[in-house]
Amino acid sequence: MSHARKRLLPNIASNVMALGFGVVVALWQTPYLMAWLGVEAYGQIYVLKYISDYAFLLTFAITSTVYRFVAIEIDRDDYAAARRYFSSAFFGLLLIGLGLVTLAVLLRSTLPGWIKTPAGLEAEVGGLLVLMMVSAAAVAVAAPFMSIPVAQHRFDRINVLRILGLSLQVSLLIALFTKLPSRLTHVGWAYAIKELSILAGLIVLARSLAPRLRPRWRDIEWRAICDMAGMSFWSIVDRLGFLLYFSIDLIIIPRHLGPASCGRYAPIAQMALMLSMLVFAIVNVFWPIAYEHIAKDRIDALVRHIQRTTKYVGLLLALPVGIICGLAGPILTVWLGAEWVREASVVILLIAPLALNFSVRHLFSVTHAMNRVKIPALIMLAGGVLNLVLSVLLIQHTELGVYGVALATGVALTLRNILATPLYAAHITQKPWHTFYRGLAFGPCATAVLVAAGILLSRMIAPYTLAGTATAIVLITALYAVITFVLLSNDEKREIRSLLARSSADPA
Repeated sequence: MSHARKRLLPNIASNVMALGFGVVVALWQTPYLMAWLGVEAYGQIYVLKYISDYAFLLTFAITSTVYRFVAIEIDRDDYAAARRYFSSAFFGLLLIGLGLVTLAVLLRSTLPGWIKTPAGLEAEVGGLLVLMMVSAAAVAVAAPFMSIPVAQHRFDRINVLRILGLSLQVSLLIALFTKLPSRLTHVGWAYAIKELSILAGLIVLARSLAPRLRPRWRDIEWRAICDMAGMSFWSIVDRLGFLLYFSIDLIIIPRHLGPASCGRYAPIAQMALMLSMLVFAIVNVFWPIAYEHIAKDRIDALVRHIQRTTKYVGLLLALPVGIICGLAGPILTVWLGAEWVREASVVILLIAPLALNFSVRHLFSVTHAMNRVKIPALIMLAGGVLNLVLSVLLIQHTELGVYGVALATGVALTLRNILATPLYAAHITQKPWHTFYRGLAFGPCATAVLVAAGILLSRMIAPYTLAGTATAIVLITALYAVITFVLLSNDEKREIRSLLARSSADPA
């Protein structure tokens, strides 16, 4: 068994633990910030977060490509080539990050002219934008350093840094809001300091794992820049499409429905974001395995790996999606208050389709590893534009409001992932068209059963309390265990037991 396979379950467990800590922080942070800032001001945090995401499209493209090129060269034991990609990416990201932060400083006073901002908060919103840009720049510059532990399958060490960074963020938020007058910029300072501290930790970690890989000006190479640029352009297109799917709602809603609607939609969008983070925590440990298969020209092994992963990811997703959608009313009541229960339908519209759509997310490791990203990027962009147009049409020509936005996202995302993603992966691996549809139905079917059980339990435990909601979650989890046992074949159960045994025997 390869080192990557031995590290698979420890890496997933580490990612899920770090994500769990992040979810706890997010669940605490949402009502905490609402209490200090109010619903309208709270909504501005996520609007500006997504604006910074759009501004850093180019850096995201470079970060996604540096992972691929550095990991493959390390797998080939070619550290000279890895240094060229590493240094070229680092100095490029640093230059772009500094430029965008400077631009944000210059333009912050004009922000209220193109975003609806609550009266009296114009200066704070501008300051928050600058700090969000600093945070995004730190994330971008950290990417070359993170590529080293990713290539060596040491997600556990990355997650230690993430947990420490989140702990620092929480401490700063509590200190700033309790010791100083309430201001939006407190959130920006907490985010920026957290990301800068993680960057410092990643620099130390990268040096300990790969002392030969350090950013040096003389290692910048035009060929390495061109290699990454070709892939980066289509990564930008892909990322733009992704943002049109998952963040355009928090720009459309305040513009067409007002800041109050945005403030009420933001926590639900945050739930979708947390679910997306869960999927990333699971599937990102599979990407280096795909790089390893490509580096060693093992296409058939890659296909078998993807087919198994499709079923496993779908079944893993069934539990959180089933709980969130089936118990939407109780969860919103316990988390944010009884007045939020009317948003349960929005939760179901936005979250339920993700059980199917996120089940195929790991297929992008195939296109990325094989450097076949043009067609998926164009499809992603077309789907994002469809989501944008459909969202605006449903808001302007129906009475659906935020329900229309959630519905548009589900429809556009499902069309893309069912019709295009598995077919293109089969095409580039030269396999039959139905190759990657195998195993795709297990997750959504399990999710449907859990959602139905959750809705039934919701009616039984009203009025909603923490104890009643927790009991319902335990019952749904027990039902999930039975469903998973039935749907997994004997060979799959043996494989999982083998992975558990080998992982525990080789924790390092």
